[in-house]
Amino acid sequence: ALHGRAAAWLAHEGQVAEAIGHAIAAGDESAAAELVAGHWLTFFNQGWLMTVGRWLDALPRELLATEP
Repeated sequence: ALHGRAAAWLAHEGQVAEAIGHAIAAGDESAAAELVAGHWLTFFNQGWLMTVGRWLDALPRELLATEP
């Protein structure tokens, strides 16, 4: 529950990378996927390739298949 609240608060504060980590830790795959889908390119272009890869690896393949 704490990770879920932290993810929501961090996302609201614009701390997306931290929010994604907490959403994943909370098991909130839909929130994590939404954050990743909305921000992955920014982090990828900043050189966070391994981090983006870890985020994607943490999400179920079925969920990733539904996201463009």
